[in-house]
Amino acid sequence: MKIILSVNCLSKGGAERVASLWANGFAKFHHDVYVALFDNQRPISYSISLNVKINYIVPTRSNKIARYISRLLMYRQYIKKVNPDVILAVQEPYGWWSKLAVFGLGKKIIYTDHNAYEWPKGNSEVNRFRHFEKYHLNRIFDAITVLTDVDRKLLLPKKKETYTMPNPVSFEVCDSVPAKSKVILAAGRLDVWQTKGFDLLIRAWGKLCAKFPDWELQILGDGSDCSKEFLTKLAINLDCGSQIKFLGFKNNIIDYYRSSEIFVLSSRFEGFGMVLTEAMSQGCACIACDWKGRQKEIIRSREEGLVCPSGDVKELTRALGFLLVDDEYRACIQRNALIRAREFEIDKIIERWELLFKDLNLYN
Repeated sequence: MKIILSVNCLSKGGAERVASLWANGFAKFHHDVYVALFDNQRPISYSISLNVKINYIVPTRSNKIARYISRLLMYRQYIKKVNPDVILAVQEPYGWWSKLAVFGLGKKIIYTDHNAYEWPKGNSEVNRFRHFEKYHLNRIFDAITVLTDVDRKLLLPKKKETYTMPNPVSFEVCDSVPAKSKVILAAGRLDVWQTKGFDLLIRAWGKLCAKFPDWELQILGDGSDCSKEFLTKLAINLDCGSQIKFLGFKNNIIDYYRSSEIFVLSSRFEGFGMVLTEAMSQGCACIACDWKGRQKEIIRSREEGLVCPSGDVKELTRALGFLLVDDEYRACIQRNALIRAREFEIDKIIERWELLFKDLNLYN
């Protein structure tokens, strides 16, 4: 089957990383895979199979309106040339670009959404149009994939062809738990520290660090000097600054997962949390702050990890303290995390795509 993946780029970014994994996975399953990229300024950051064909839809017009029209026409010509059985549009606005480009061509489009269908109250990104777009306008696509069953239940009354498609794990799952150091790890962009809940994690660690002087909290992720300064001052004020390191962006994040005993997803709001399955794949004992049931779909029981309510410093402190104290329980969680992570391996996710394609009669 011929598949076009339509995505902005294959550079840094969660949705972009997922698109690269899908492309390689579909190629492994003997599909003809084409990737349409709309940004040629950012280099490809991920390893792409030689069987995946990449094309840039980038016009050279200087006038903004002319550039939009030219891009749409280029994309339409590309679709006509490839003649795909289906187009997977990754995130906004590529679903709409695809819908316009296939007008009259009879091509099916699956819109793949990588955000939750609920937002915290007061979130500045949320407005009436975005809500209307997600719950009403997006129904024009032949199918929609969402990250969790929670989101699927929200959308099903509006769109019957809604499917749960969790993100694949980015790394090969370890066969056994690697050697670990006394490190608590977190990861995410510092400039969105409020969303990522790094202030909550630092406050929780501030209540515990004196009892565990040989442990260290490490936070991976780039960000502005202003964000780093704020979080550093918070740590100093809580007397835990000497046991926290802000390490910036790391290309070898897998090494940090492998060497860390504990990983914490402290987000106030998170649609899925790829870092959570990544950490589990490398044998970390994980704690996840749950956003309305979404992270509970990854960590299903106390045998696989600990889950606490998002935004609750008291419960986060309790969960972290419990893992720090009980070595035997922590080791048990680490072993079970590897088993659970295998259910998110790319082959398992492509099998879910195959079932979706059959459900949409794409093989007929």
